[in-house]
Amino acid sequence: MRLAAVLVALLLAVTAGQACSASVPTSRLTLGLQLEPTTLDPTASPAGAVRDVAFRTVFEGLVRLESGGHAAPLLAEGWSVSPDGLGWTFKLRRGVVFHDGTPFDALAVKAALDRARAPGSTNGQRSQFARIDRIDAPDPDHVRIVLKSRYSGLLGLLGLGDAVIPSPASRTTEGTQPVGTGPFRFASWRRGDSVTLVHNPAYWGRRPALDEVRFRFISDPAAASAALAAGDIDGFPAFPAPEALARFRADPRFVVHTGGSEAKTLMALNNRRRPFDQLKVRQALTAA
Repeated sequence: MRLAAVLVALLLAVTAGQACSASVPTSRLTLGLQLEPTTLDPTASPAGAVRDVAFRTVFEGLVRLESGGHAAPLLAEGWSVSPDGLGWTFKLRRGVVFHDGTPFDALAVKAALDRARAPGSTNGQRSQFARIDRIDAPDPDHVRIVLKSRYSGLLGLLGLGDAVIPSPASRTTEGTQPVGTGPFRFASWRRGDSVTLVHNPAYWGRRPALDEVRFRFISDPAAASAALAAGDIDGFPAFPAPEALARFRADPRFVVHTGGSEAKTLMALNNRRRPFDQLKVRQALTAA
């Protein structure tokens, strides 16, 4: 869950990261995150912390969602829709390989999406994947998704972290040693401390401007502020200490970016635990 759309970053780190794209990058970036994911497989958990680390870095899907909400090609170069709106055929990008050297092809896509919609799947969007009647792989370069009924949100679904395509060879280890097609490869996970990703030299797309990205998990807001001030981390998306923003804005070493957020915050009551097991208490809380 993202609690705020605030990014605090060291000015030197931001400038260096932007300047590296035109030359051979040697840069490393350390970002702070408040929540540590319980798994690094976005298809197995709906938690936002998983996507903060592994989505579009390690893993990619058939399409990507642009800022305006429309879908653009990613692992699929393009797609077509049958006249009845039920058949969607995706032309896959050639020459893509997973980080373990396994070729990316239609069978890998079919395996990933079939698993997402299977009974017992823990995928956060399983109810939406259930709209799919079947998935065909007529040849290595094409995947055909046949829907049970028209579904205008299919491209949006395929652009989510829940629809990324992991390597078929890593099915049993995706949560701890993820293998995707993205611009970064998994390097290490120090539980309770950090996850480190490194540049994927075999990436099919544009080379990233960074050699290494390290995500440090700092749950305490005061500790997050201290780590930024000391230069131990270069930036902190969704900064958890808004009371410290004025101090960082006044410090010329830092830049503070703020923006809107589409995140939703949910407060739920556990009716099995006291005092919420009492109807009158729940009614009083709702009225308040």
